[in-house]
Formats: sequence, C-alpha cells, structure tokens
Amino acid sequence: MLCFELLIQPLKESMGVDYQENGNHEQAKKLFFEALALSRDTVEQARILLNIAQLYISEDKIDSVKFYLDKVLTLNINDPQLMPTCSLLGYETAKKESRFHDAPDYHEKDSTKLSMERIPWTGINCIG
Repeated sequence: MLCFELLIQPLKESMGVDYQENGNHEQAKKLFFEALALSRDTVEQARILLNIAQLYISEDKIDSVKFYLDKVLTLNINDPQLMPTCSLLGYETAKKESRFHDAPDYHEKDSTKLSMERIPWTGINCIG
C-alpha cells in the first residue's frame, strides 16, 4: 500500500500541470492542493507552491502570487532548479504591477547563476 501512496502525490501534481496547460485553472488548483497535502518534503512543497503561484500570475492575481511565493521562500529551499522560477515570478509580478521599469531584463541574467538574494524590484526575499 505504501508504494501506491508514494505515486499519488506526483500523479496529482502532474495532472494539475496538464489541467493548467489546458486552461482549466480550477481543476489544476484542486489537484495542486491535494498534492501539497500529500507532499513529503520541502522541495516537493516548493515546486507545488510555485505551480500555484504560476496559476495566479496567469490570472493577474498578484497578491495571491506574492502569498504563495512567500510560502516557497519561507521553506528556505536552496534548489538551483526552483530559484530561476522564483526569480521569474518576481519579474512577472513587477511587470504586472507596472513596476516593469524597475525590473531588470530577466533574459539578460544567466539563469544558472541566479542568486538567492533579495529581488530588489519586488521586495521578495529569496533567501527566506
């Protein structure tokens, strides 16, 4: 039974991504929250929370994006695969808040060398 339980969380997360990509945000959120409840470590939690934040950025719900991005950052994850997404969401948040002129061009950055420092144009602390 335990092996089956280990498969449920990634399956729900994967299905959530599929629903997100097909524009069914409500079903995607439902699956992401179910996957979050089943997640066993902070990296899984951070990845799911970033998926939720990405849903909200596409819906222009900036306060929700910040809320979930802050949750990711409080996990104090130092994962090189997740931090570029964190920085990109910060950039997109600044852009949608019409603070685009304060945001450096994300594409000019080397995404493999993004630091986990405070993102000055968003006020979001990427260290936690």
